[in-house]
Amino acid sequence: MQNQDYHDIASDALEHIKSYSDGSQSVTSAVVGAEVTDTISEEEFIQAIVTELKPFMHDSMTTDEFYKLLKKYFGLASR
Repeated sequence: MQNQDYHDIASDALEHIKSYSDGSQSVTSAVVGAEVTDTISEEEFIQAIVTELKPFMHDSMTTDEFYKLLKKYFGLASR
């Protein structure tokens, strides 16, 4: 099985805000450019996550507690 690479992407977007006489607004957005700014391996990605979570981890941490940290700080919800 081949390891995946993960990319940081920088994007530019235009946002158009339209105001109506009743005080409401509508917003539309469009991405006008995107570029890959960095690429890291799967191992580097995992290491970055563990480094970020290290202050919240402890030796007797359960798997459920670890998953809760992943969900809270990285939005990861599946096991």
